[in-house]
Amino acid sequence: MEYILKVSLNNGEKEVLNHKNIKAQLEEDILKFKMEDMEHTLDLKSKQFIRENEEYSFLLDIENQKSQITLKKENYTLQVLVEYANLLKNKNEIQLSYFIETDDHENVLKIKLEEGRE
Repeated sequence: MEYILKVSLNNGEKEVLNHKNIKAQLEEDILKFKMEDMEHTLDLKSKQFIRENEEYSFLLDIENQKSQITLKKENYTLQVLVEYANLLKNKNEIQLSYFIETDDHENVLKIKLEEGRE
């Protein structure tokens, strides 16, 4: 099913991004959307979040509290310590909160879903 999203990302108190009218697909509990030249995949069943482009891939395994960054051209993968990761979902909103060792503050990704009009 197609959705239109409103997506915001905060790092601590600082708003890193805020976008509206992002087209997304939700199939079998997997939400996929493209934003700022990055492909985003959030698997609500296995609780995994992936953000990637041609240069790198970031994987956050929420269920197992693990994370890794892969530099594609260099074929190098770095394991990143996860302090915590939580996924909350209600009817029309998803919130992913996580704190990893490479950041100074918690990241909070908020996704509001609206049914697509197409």
